[in-house]
This record gives sequence, structure tokens and C-alpha cells, in this order.
Amino acid sequence: MSVELGNGFRVATPENIPLITSEMVFTFITKLAQANASAASLADVGDFVVESVQIRRRGICIIKGTIGAPGAEEKAKNNTALHINEKKPEVVSALCEECPASDSGSCPHGIAFLFWMHRKSVDCKTPKENDVWSPEAEVDIGVAQIKDLYYPETAEYIDESDIVTEEKGEEFLNELLDQMEKNLMVDSDFYRHCKTVIEEFEPIYIHHTMLDVARYKVTNYKSFLFHMEGISKSGLFERLQRETVDSYKSRMWMEAQYCRIRCSLVYQIITRKDQSEDEEILNMIFGQGRDARIEDRQILKANKRQMLKQTVKLHNKPYEECGLLLSSLYPYLCASPDAISDDFIIEIKSPKTDEEFEAYLEGSGTISPKYMAQIQMQMYIANVQKALYCVLSPSFETTGALHFVWIAADPQQAYSLVSVVEDYWKNVVFPRILNIYGEE
Repeated sequence: MSVELGNGFRVATPENIPLITSEMVFTFITKLAQANASAASLADVGDFVVESVQIRRRGICIIKGTIGAPGAEEKAKNNTALHINEKKPEVVSALCEECPASDSGSCPHGIAFLFWMHRKSVDCKTPKENDVWSPEAEVDIGVAQIKDLYYPETAEYIDESDIVTEEKGEEFLNELLDQMEKNLMVDSDFYRHCKTVIEEFEPIYIHHTMLDVARYKVTNYKSFLFHMEGISKSGLFERLQRETVDSYKSRMWMEAQYCRIRCSLVYQIITRKDQSEDEEILNMIFGQGRDARIEDRQILKANKRQMLKQTVKLHNKPYEECGLLLSSLYPYLCASPDAISDDFIIEIKSPKTDEEFEAYLEGSGTISPKYMAQIQMQMYIANVQKALYCVLSPSFETTGALHFVWIAADPQQAYSLVSVVEDYWKNVVFPRILNIYGEE
């Protein structure tokens, strides 16, 4: 049968009712007997049927049910309620709404309901009463809220007025979000989960574009280039470079890099032998595992800025710290040299061992092909003709030793690299992006 539930109540089942032991019943009856001499005749209510049992836990556990003669009409049934303190444990009261004797705590219907619940809670072999424990009634209640399933460990009783309503909860949340906005905390995951944040640089983010391809009319490689060309003309690429100077590896930095090919990946792309290597490259393009070392990279970046001061003193050339550079012609490429000026860039490597040092700078002072490809691409994107390539000695912290090489831009090599990378992004990366975000 269908059970009409009270506020916060659930249909009672053998699994969710509290244990009412013989000791609890005896103690309660003893207290009643001491307070009322007629307590000895309390349970004489004849044959009865208990129905519509429901339960709520908010400090004190309340169990409600109707009790009446078999086949009795609804209006002839008595509404009973037990109050159980599960922490002590004890029976607090056994009441009946209709019975005048309930005011003195000596209601026979309440006592009968107490004994019935005692039997239900201790005898797991008792057959389930279809009209009380029916699956149909349980389905009718829907999904219960967490606050209705558990009662607080610290409070014995919670007044109804203390319960946080949906309106109060919404008011508190809005006040919290307002305070976060005032304290410049809108970049947090919690704030962004609750409120939509419109950012200046969102048009640059490739994944934001692909999430709304119908609006931006991006359906293929050419339409993507056309869309990003319009974004670059707005000056947003240049503003991103300035904004990210002091926000290395920030969320903005990572989102702008996401789906783009970094210069450090160029050599791996041009030397890949088969498609089996594509997955590793794609994982790096999509940022897999990059969060794990962000703090270490930020510390290294701060150290590099200190090293830059020493490097520039040696060459007496002005420079500016560099943020994230995007190419207007090839908007899926990005570069992040350590410093930049009108006619050159600076790239600093800081190996920790001699073996790492040789990977950056070979014995004869020759730059390894991997890092030559990286620097040529950086110069191409930055539109400069020279690069100062600095490799710190593993003993730099104690000796201050560093090695540097001036590199001239090689247009022919740069165009060759760009051609291979363009083909890779067009035929490997972009189709994967379309697959991830859904082709219109």
C-alpha cells in the first residue's frame, strides 16, 4: 500500500529501524508503572494491525504508525509514535494522537505499538507484513536525502527551526560566492563549478572553440584556421603573452597550451617512425600528466629568472621575461622561451647531472638536434633572427659556471619543420580533437 510520509520521514523497513531490546521496553514500562498505577493494564487492546510505519532520524529517532482492529476503517485507526534515543539507548515516549490517556504517557495503543516494534527489531525471522513493509511503499518515497539517513553524533536533538532550508542554503552559497569574487578567488574550481566565468582569453582556447563549433562555424581544418586568424587580429595573442609573463603554468597558461603543439615536441614529431608513437605525443599535447610537476617547474622558472640576470650582464643586452607566444599564421603552435627582446630570444637549460648536460650540449659545443629544432621553432614564432642558448653547468649553484651559444635563425630549416608539424596537426591532432568534442 502507498504510505503518505511526513516531513523528513522514510518508509520503515527491517533494515533501517532501531534495535528496541527487552531491557529498553522493561525500563520504559517500569517508569510508566511508577508514574501511573494503571500501567499494568496498558497493553490490553485486543487484536490489532499496524500499518503505515515510517521513520525519521534527526537526533531523536521517531517511528510513526497506525494501529487498529483488523479491517477497521482509516478513521477508526489510532496514529501512534515512538521516540527512541539511540545513543543511550532508551525509549523516550510511546504516544497516541487520538487517545486521551496519551497525555499521561499511559496510552495502550502506544504501548502495543512499542511491543510490536520490539518484536520487529529483534526477530529477523518474522515474516514481513506486506501492508507495512511492502516494496510498493518503498518505491513511492523516491530518493532520500543524506540528512534524513543519518543523525548527528554530537547533538541529541535538532529543533526543526535549525534545519537549513533550500532557500537558506541558496542564500548562504550566494554570499560565499560574492565573498570569493571580492577576494579574487574566481579562478578556483569551486567557484567555477557554481558560476559561469567569462574570461578575456577564452576565444584563444581551442577546446572552448570546439565546444561551440556551430556558433564559430568550425567544421574542418581550414575553417578552424580562418576562425583563429580573426582572433589573432584582435590583439588577443599579444595580450596573452603579456598576461602570462607572471603566471607560468597557471590554469590560463595550461588551457592556452591545451591542444597546441609546443616547440619542445617538434623533434619528437619529425622523428617518429610509425603511428604507434602518435599516442604518446597526443597525450602530451592534451596535457596528460602535466599537473604532476607544475610546482617543480614553477620553482625552476623562478630560478631561471635569477640566472637571466647573470646571463644578461655577460652580454649587456636588454631583454624582457617572456610569457606564452602563439603564432598567428599557425595558431596551433606555441612557444615559451625564457626571455625575449626585439631581435633575439633566450632559452636556458639547467641539467642536474653530466649526462643531462651532454643531452643539451654535446662535447664539441654542438647543440643536439632535439633542442636545435626547439629553438628554431621558437625563433620562427617569436619572429626574431637570433637566440642565446644557455646551458648551466651541473655545478652552477657552487661554481656559477654556464655555457652559452649564439644561434642564427635558419629559415630553410624552420620552414621544413613547420611543414611537417602542420601536416601532423592537420592529419593527426585535429581529427582527434574533432573526435573528442564531436564533429558538427
